[in-house]
Formats: sequence, C-alpha cells, structure tokens
Amino acid sequence: MAQNETILVLGATGASGLAFLDEALVHKNNPNLVLLVRTPSKLPAGIESNDRVRVIKGNLDNRAQLDDAMRGVTVVVSLVGGYFSLHGLLTRDSSTPIADHFPLVFDAMRSANVKRIFALSTVAFKQPGDEAPMKWWFSHLMVWLMVPGPNAEMRAIGEQVSSRDDLDWTVFRSPGLTDEPAGKELAVNGLLKRNWKGASSWSLSRKSQARWILDEIAERKWVKMTPVLVNI
Repeated sequence: MAQNETILVLGATGASGLAFLDEALVHKNNPNLVLLVRTPSKLPAGIESNDRVRVIKGNLDNRAQLDDAMRGVTVVVSLVGGYFSLHGLLTRDSSTPIADHFPLVFDAMRSANVKRIFALSTVAFKQPGDEAPMKWWFSHLMVWLMVPGPNAEMRAIGEQVSSRDDLDWTVFRSPGLTDEPAGKELAVNGLLKRNWKGASSWSLSRKSQARWILDEIAERKWVKMTPVLVNI
C-alpha cells in the first residue's frame, strides 16, 4: 500500500465497517480514511478528531455529497449491505435500494479519476465454475429463506461492481461474518471448490476481512476477480 493511500469507506458504521476502521487506523502504512456516513454519531468516539480521518455526512443517492467524499481518494471500499426486516421476510421483498445507487458512485469515481474499488458481496453471488459443498448449499438455502432482502442486495452489489470494465474492481465474497479476532488463518480462492481447503469452513472474522482488504490494496492479486474468503 502506498503511503499516500486515501480510502473512501462506504458502510463505515456497520459491523464490517467498524472492524475495518479499527484495522486501518493501526495499519503500518497509515492510510487516510474518508467516511461517508448518514449518522456520524454512530462512529467510534473521537474518530472525527483523528488527523487521518475525514467524515462526510451524506448518502449514496446524493451526487454532491459523493463528489465531496471522493476528493483526494485513491480507493473505494464498500462494506454496505442489506438489512433484515420482518416485513421484508414476510413479503419476500427482493428490492435492492442500495445497489441501485451504485451507478451514482461510479459516476463520482469517474469524475474524480478513481479507478480502484472493493465491494463486499456474498457467496450466494455465484460464479461460473463454483462447486458448492453440501454444507455451503444448505447455508445458501437458509440465507435465501430467512433474509431474502439482504441476500438480493448483496448479490446485486456484486453484479453492479463486477460489470464495470472501466474500473479495477475486486468483489470479495464472504460467508458468515463474525466478531472474532483476526488471528486465524485466512483462506482465499477465486472459486468455491469442493476440494478447496476452505470449503469445510463457513465463517470469516470481520477483522480478518479488513486486514485482507488493506493488504490487497497494495498487492493487487485479485483485480477484476471475485475471491471467496474464509477463516480455517
């Protein structure tokens, strides 16, 4: 990671976003952070006074706020996702209001000449060549049954980002996310395969996820790819 990296974080007040902030602020290369958030009060206490952090109150559907957030940015990291609701479960609502705003994000990136974007998606965002073990197939089914809205949202975000030929994108597909420490070994593979060493797991700590993103910003091993991440 270059010393002057500036990362725009979308979804900074969610569980994955907060874990990413924790890891980024202690990372050896000291990246700068721009946080576009609807509710700044949900951020950790004192973070707005950090010299490496700029907070923008705003939404993904506001182009002016996106343009403001994109100033000086070199990488966008999207950790946004859908939210469970009883109404959505009962009605099987599969609308994707968050993903639907991503074209506006892409427009703001193009105007600011930002090429690199990471996006959190789901292992249910299937890719040609995936081979789901029975454990994973059952987990996919339960996700589809219990959280149809968030499942549709995360798949749609993956589709939106991975369709962009003009961007250096990475859509990382994460399974069940946990709040465990980042100490466990991380397994990464381009496709889900039955004989892959990570196929026996169905969990990933958010801090492991964050560390992987921060490392991949520099290493660029997975540009225009959709890797699966798990702890083993």
